[in-house]
Amino acid sequence: MRMLPLALLALLAAPALAEKAPIAPKKKSPLKQPPIAPATAARLPDPGRLASYKSNTGLVVVRIGKAGVTELFRKELDGTDMWLDGKTIAVVDTMEGDVTVDYIVDGALDPKRRISVKKAAWGLKASEQPVMYTPYRVDKEVWVEGCLVQEGGEELCRKSAWLRADATPPKVQRTKPAKAVRVYDIVTSVAPDIKTPAGFAAKITKVKGDNGLECTGPKGKVAWQVTNEGGAGSFVPKKLHWVHANPPIFGAEGIETNPVGWESTVTKYYRACAEAQLDEFTWIHDGVWASSNREDDDLITVRVDDTPVAVFEGRGFDVAPK
Repeated sequence: MRMLPLALLALLAAPALAEKAPIAPKKKSPLKQPPIAPATAARLPDPGRLASYKSNTGLVVVRIGKAGVTELFRKELDGTDMWLDGKTIAVVDTMEGDVTVDYIVDGALDPKRRISVKKAAWGLKASEQPVMYTPYRVDKEVWVEGCLVQEGGEELCRKSAWLRADATPPKVQRTKPAKAVRVYDIVTSVAPDIKTPAGFAAKITKVKGDNGLECTGPKGKVAWQVTNEGGAGSFVPKKLHWVHANPPIFGAEGIETNPVGWESTVTKYYRACAEAQLDEFTWIHDGVWASSNREDDDLITVRVDDTPVAVFEGRGFDVAPK
């Protein structure tokens, strides 16, 4: 694992040094975190909230609580993971139509719950072989869409078969289940709306003819264009809302369209008044949040207000639903 820069470690340690009697992390792990000052620890969730992310060594599950961020699970698993409830992750693998589901419960793999569904369970004709498979969640149920006929781009399907993998026997139907949410669109945590912080303002505007945002703060006014990550596709902001006062953070909710035409409703978050987006912004608890580094999207930081409490390498950070 890459060592963190000394300057970053100093940044992490500085807030804690100002207070007495720091609380040391209880468990050693690859996480980089300073001793946590009592006033900061008091802001962390109790008894803790589970979260997950991907690392170079597999899926990682952690608990965020009074001791900071404690690693519970790390293993390479084939498939796509999604939270089903506050304790359970389903890891769904759809290799060539054979579906397997592994369950991680409260940070531990439960081998007794493993599900294996053979491709024959789809009951499809030889002329109806799916060209792609996508996991979905329906409440706490695990479903897989088998795309039979594509339209437009790789992610657009005109005709599908649907398989509920966790049913006995597996259930197959031709219509999309009600409340079905694609794994990539599952939202497990939403930051609360707050009043606009004193001295700040933000609005949707046009910048050089493109969709943009404008932010006004104590240091003046800044305006910038907003596009999809990497400049591909498009993003049309529809409304703004403030979610945190210290530091001041606002979200821009809108429609994002990728290069092949797939539309999603997303919210992009910004620290006022900085042009750089807070990548993978995740609301964890009252005043506790995480984001990745825009210059190095494999570096995730968990903060209490503006105080870092843990930094670790990973991507796809997500918290368990409450």
